Amino acid sequence: MDARYPRIVTAARTRTGAQKPEDLKGRKWGFNFGGLNHVQYLLALKRAGLGPADFEPAQFGDGNAAAAAFNADHIDVYSGVAALVGEAVEKGQARIVLTSDDLDVPGLGVFAARGEAIADPARRAVLDDFLGRLARYFDWYAANLDTVERVYIDKVKQSAARARYYVEFGKARLRPIDAELVRREQKIADALFEAGAISRKVDVTPEFNTTFNAAVN
Repeated sequence: MDARYPRIVTAARTRTGAQKPEDLKGRKWGFNFGGLNHVQYLLALKRAGLGPADFEPAQFGDGNAAAAAFNADHIDVYSGVAALVGEAVEKGQARIVLTSDDLDVPGLGVFAARGEAIADPARRAVLDDFLGRLARYFDWYAANLDTVERVYIDKVKQSAARARYYVEFGKARLRPIDAELVRREQKIADALFEAGAISRKVDVTPEFNTTFNAAVN
């Protein structure tokens, strides 16, 4: 992935002068519950060394609402999808303080299948075919970024800066599941438990099936 276009970020309005996590103390911080956005928010707070009394939380119904408030300058800090605030960053109105890579958060989308579907040979063949088609689509996308960008600009009517962020955000590849990925996901689960976002400590290992790795490679 292009480091200039991180997937998940914690960003601050430039007017705050914030350049590092500790500078976020006392700020109004927008987030939404659940998913990578929430993980980014919790781990950014931990990195900054901030407790509940050190900032003003502003919880939104979803990441789009949080980003809209940030772009309208109603909140000081935002944790969520970078593409939604990319134009503000490009214009110098906002600054990225932390990325998901800084916090060791895998910016992953996942595909889930029921156990009985994986065990059934006919349905398993369909799943393998789907993953193969998806891999070919990702290859085409990566080789045709300019074409995709024109679609965002001409059809979706996005600005060039926002279109480029969305193009980069959509660039992906299928990643095999290995011990390192499971370790990183376990770290996230542990952080959620420590923050009280989930009620009990969980082992993430049963969630992952490595038998599709051959179709991914």
